[in-house]
Amino acid sequence: MDECKKIVFSFNSSDEKSFAVIQQIIDSFESSNLELFLIDPKTPNPTIDEPDKYELISKDQMTGIDLIISVGGDGTMLKSTKLAYEFEIPITGINRGRLGFLTDIKPNQALPVIKDIISGQFDIENRMLIEVFVRDNNSLNSIGYAFNDIVINRKETGRKD
Repeated sequence: MDECKKIVFSFNSSDEKSFAVIQQIIDSFESSNLELFLIDPKTPNPTIDEPDKYELISKDQMTGIDLIISVGGDGTMLKSTKLAYEFEIPITGINRGRLGFLTDIKPNQALPVIKDIISGQFDIENRMLIEVFVRDNNSLNSIGYAFNDIVINRKETGRKD
């Protein structure tokens, strides 16, 4: 696989711990010839500390990106996966959540793993993304995509708060 030169870190901008991981990684590659960007797939115009130091991009600027690194929990990974699917970009994840079913890199392992990925030492593992449809009378409507599973439940769960 070719080297990765343009990398987007996808994260939840309200999660300070995830942003701290990203800051550490970007700072360690400061003297490299990499183009490193940030995106929050959930928030259109996020605010971050040191906005002059870190370049935020929007979804319409994803063309030409070589790799997405999702930093956060499984929810962030699911949102990042939609970007990866839409723009056909490889994705990996650094776990900052609790369980980490979908993100496989621990923050303390991130730098050496990312260095391997940047130098082209990785394999791409293709995964399925499931589009979910519901039938309403005679029409079929897409309600979104699923990466790992789909949960079907009744509108009312019967639980009272």
